[in-house]
Amino acid sequence: MGWWTALFTQDSLSEHPGENALTEYALSFCTFNRNSLIVDVGCGKGGSVALLRRKLGCRVIGVDRSADAADADILRGDAEALPFENALADGVLTDAEKRSGCMLVDLGAETTTVLVSQISCPEKVLHECARILKAGGTLLLTDLYSRTDEVRQSNLGCLFTKETLRSALCAAGFSVTYFEDVSPLLTQLWASAMLSGSGDGACRILRLFRESGAKPGYYILTATRL
Repeated sequence: MGWWTALFTQDSLSEHPGENALTEYALSFCTFNRNSLIVDVGCGKGGSVALLRRKLGCRVIGVDRSADAADADILRGDAEALPFENALADGVLTDAEKRSGCMLVDLGAETTTVLVSQISCPEKVLHECARILKAGGTLLLTDLYSRTDEVRQSNLGCLFTKETLRSALCAAGFSVTYFEDVSPLLTQLWASAMLSGSGDGACRILRLFRESGAKPGYYILTATRL
């Protein structure tokens, strides 16, 4: 699970910065249609898979390390070795929904999303996303990043800067087409945690960020597979 799971005492598919509204906003920068094949990497319980199917009407395949066989289109797999052929997907998406350590891939050759900050080898995962995307496909990321001038490592993961993230994507075969800082959503997440009775968890996470010297921000990004 991601760092945010410690913020909440009750299970929910929407406990992530911006909730479903951010996912829908991010989709507005993509060109998916009913014929797209989308892969959601790290889909957890499949909240975003269901949302994408409902909003886009296309086929969406989820990938997660603890996938439940109840849904034939949610596969057990690892982000560093995605169970797909080369150049298969139109899109890959990863957002900070409550995960169980997996990734979702949207096979529509248009978008890929991964939790870069929570992965032990993010460069390898980005290359895997590029491998399964068709040329012209889109990678969609929503995640934490460091708003300082240096990459920050902590118990909560590795926070890239905007420029190091761009460099890693370029090395994997992507061109960044859109980047937006949506850090106020983090403040809303902390407030929600306090109201849910999980103030101790929020304070613990903020302390870990401070100890690492991190100034965490939150972003949405799209990148095209070259």
